[in-house]
Amino acid sequence: MQQRGFESYSAVRGGTTDEQKELPFVLTNEFRELWETANQRYVSWDDLDQFALPKGATKEQIWKTLTALRRHAGVLLPFRPFVSQSDGKMTWITPPHDMEQALVLLKTQGSSQTIEYQTYQALHESRKLSIILNEFVTALAIDGYKVDFHEGLTGYLTQRTPSTAEDQALNTLIKTFFRAPTVLDEPITPQYLDQLNSAFQADTPSEASSIMLPQIEKARDKYLNQDYYTPEITKQTICDILNDQTLNPIIAELQAIYFFAGFRPYEHFNASTALLLRRVYYERRNLGLLANMAIFTALSKWQHKAYNLDIPSHEHTLNPHDCDEGFDATEFTYCNVLIYANELRLLQRKIAATQANITTACERIEASPLLNERQKAIVSKMIDNPFFTITIEQAAQNCRVSYSSARTDLLGLVRQGFLVLDCPDMANQAQVFRVGPNTIALLSTVNPRLFDPRINTNPDS
Repeated sequence: MQQRGFESYSAVRGGTTDEQKELPFVLTNEFRELWETANQRYVSWDDLDQFALPKGATKEQIWKTLTALRRHAGVLLPFRPFVSQSDGKMTWITPPHDMEQALVLLKTQGSSQTIEYQTYQALHESRKLSIILNEFVTALAIDGYKVDFHEGLTGYLTQRTPSTAEDQALNTLIKTFFRAPTVLDEPITPQYLDQLNSAFQADTPSEASSIMLPQIEKARDKYLNQDYYTPEITKQTICDILNDQTLNPIIAELQAIYFFAGFRPYEHFNASTALLLRRVYYERRNLGLLANMAIFTALSKWQHKAYNLDIPSHEHTLNPHDCDEGFDATEFTYCNVLIYANELRLLQRKIAATQANITTACERIEASPLLNERQKAIVSKMIDNPFFTITIEQAAQNCRVSYSSARTDLLGLVRQGFLVLDCPDMANQAQVFRVGPNTIALLSTVNPRLFDPRINTNPDS
């Protein structure tokens, strides 16, 4: 009997029992319902147990047929499988409807034209850093450099000279990320990747960090096709993925970072290089907001089974039930896309909260009975720009007061912890006042106790 499509089958549903017995199982109601569900969301091998399967067909037959149909309706990815248990030749995905919806959301809400992106771009670099610093810390941990979040932020805000390999690594990552070189219309090349990686110094970490990608790093032979992916092939594959204009840019980027973290084409700073490349790539594709998501941080939690999202485990997604159809990366990609969508929502909230904190901090400074108008103006400038510095002479000139009044203002702010005084190296150098610990506290959250009139604020003349 000639096979009919699903729509044709609906015309014979009123036929006799004998006619229905002759139909292939793919034309049964049971398989049709399964197929419709698989088009809406990803259906795994284990999920088949939730469905009534066509009579006379085994679970293996159903899975093999479903997978073959999905593969023929899917998209081939421009790289050989990175997992060793596949046929080693083909990687593909077939995005279900909810995954396509998530990708649309990422492209529209992650665009460089959004209000959130414009708000983020207008923030001072220190504010941007407070939003993305966790991602820097995680990337450096993957690279073997253990950095404390609060120490790193304080060191950056106070412009402390790096004294350890970890401090130097963080300092370099901050500077290069916010000033990453861009590429125009030319393709990304392995030489360009080399250029990004060369920004880092490969000093030996003073304290080894635990690797943050356990399923990949602790079982590389199980998960990674190391026989094929040499460092040079890995770099070229990353370029092929990101240069493929037919591939959704989010899918391309999320695949590329796994090649960096898993195969480590460079001796040092692979995750950090991936961060720089992420920023360049998303800015190039007009998706600038996506460059600032905490993806490595989220993936680390996911791989430690600590990510607060109802999705299968990372290890599970790398082990789809094989039926000789190449590596089906759909579930793996699907879960990553859901994580990206969740992280974009979290980033949007962080940007809104940061903007609200700035407004609230300035309002509380303005309302503080502990500060005069000149002192309020100085602290407000440091809230906007933590790198703002001032001397007594500059304060006197800007506020049009005497040297003595300006000195009293600044020393009063030192006593209250809003400023610190750098001691000059030479006697004839001016004293420089910069951001203090209480102003740094204002950069991340508002502490009402800082404005308690009962605190002793007697300025030291």
